[in-house]
Amino acid sequence: MTSEAKSDNVESLLKHMGDVRHRLMVSSNGNSGAATPDDHKLENTIGYSTTVFPDKQSQAVKVQEHLEENGFIPQELIASEVAWFYEKLGIDDTYFAMEEPETIASNILSLYGAKITEYTQHTGYLKVDLQKRTEDGAVFIHSSPPGVSRGKKGTQWERLIDEEYLNQSQVDNTYRLETYRSTGSETAGSPEHLRCYFLRRCQFVEPTPNSDSPEFGQIRKVSDKTFLSKVSEHTLGVYQGVMDQALQRQGPVMEMFEVVGTQERRIVIGYRMGTTSNFFSALSDLYHYYGLYSSRKYVEQFSNDVTIISIYLRPMPNSQSPPIENSIHQILKEVSLIYVLPDNPFFMTGETEATHAVQEATYAYVGWLFAQHFCNRLGPAYEALRKVLDESDSHQAGVLHDIKLRLREETYTRQLIFEVIQSFPVLVRLLYVHFANIHYPGRHEKDLMPTLSHQRLTRETLLSDEQLRDVIIQTANNSHERHVFLSMLSFNK
Repeated sequence: MTSEAKSDNVESLLKHMGDVRHRLMVSSNGNSGAATPDDHKLENTIGYSTTVFPDKQSQAVKVQEHLEENGFIPQELIASEVAWFYEKLGIDDTYFAMEEPETIASNILSLYGAKITEYTQHTGYLKVDLQKRTEDGAVFIHSSPPGVSRGKKGTQWERLIDEEYLNQSQVDNTYRLETYRSTGSETAGSPEHLRCYFLRRCQFVEPTPNSDSPEFGQIRKVSDKTFLSKVSEHTLGVYQGVMDQALQRQGPVMEMFEVVGTQERRIVIGYRMGTTSNFFSALSDLYHYYGLYSSRKYVEQFSNDVTIISIYLRPMPNSQSPPIENSIHQILKEVSLIYVLPDNPFFMTGETEATHAVQEATYAYVGWLFAQHFCNRLGPAYEALRKVLDESDSHQAGVLHDIKLRLREETYTRQLIFEVIQSFPVLVRLLYVHFANIHYPGRHEKDLMPTLSHQRLTRETLLSDEQLRDVIIQTANNSHERHVFLSMLSFNK
């Protein structure tokens, strides 16, 4: 085949792949979501008691008095600003019960300033960013468009919560988390919503249960006192079942529940405390990838070293993603990959959509590690030099050692290989399909459930070794890039 013919062939293959993911997302046949068992169907209730702050109105009066005293907001606007904050934003009463009037007045003043900034700079949106940390917890309230993890308007609050409060959880220093999406919006006609996070240090009924005692596995004995005061009996029973499994196995335990008469699904995940990191924020990236957003999330800690996360998921309005049954089924399959590899840099949603599905991202990560070893082999030139030099001579041996280190460190650094792989998502996808069609479990079975990951494989272009090699050679810009991807092709075999 001539170089011109190869080039045309490569271009046609890449063009064919351009809209594959879009076609997959809109043409899913709905068969991969199995029917929900009756004992996993719920009535449309929250599962926790709703916080009601009885002194809310009297507190609002005190807040208004504070704003009148400082004089920064015009007198004729103070009442409407206070009413907007208390009634229109949809902030849960938990916030008002936890905060002092002075703090709330300060937050209203900050938001008033943000409105002026938005008006003068014509940003097109109002950025809300409130936070308060204490020794016993924290409150974070920020602008959060549904389905956005990070980017221009999305923030890194969940990663911060992971790093500061959840990653280092130990029974004597751990926090429970409640987070809600507000029922209101920032301004009239605005599609934006607020996300509220409430963290509280746990106070357990039995802080140090004996692992050999029956109480160690009894949820009422090992729970946080605030959790017990708010949770429903049914939710408590669900968590008990998840806890029983988590105490008997390694890795995450997952259950899914369908809310009758709605598109909402709730997933409950249990695992041993401290066995993963940044898991809470990585889960958000996972369900956002499949076109879902959460209305509520809870992270419950227990003194028998079990953590349980409960997430209330809904499909994005006007989304072209697959039916929620398919998405949930795939999410449950991929939670384990997120659990063992939550910080995978190839699965990070940014200002645009995530580049790779979780399984592709995991392949890219493993290929990255393999390429670091494969590409940094010293090669025949080094071996020829080693034969010429006398390694029994300490000076020559030292020179040879320095050359060896320099070749390995400067030729293909870890960062260079990462940037090469990250720059060519289409090549990664082609290589993953090639890999999966060799190693996919049960790929020849007729009755294999058509999950979204399996559908991706059947819809993508499968290339032979020679075709894939041609695509790599034509697509890569230089010998370094070609060597990285050819090493991943070798890995597939």
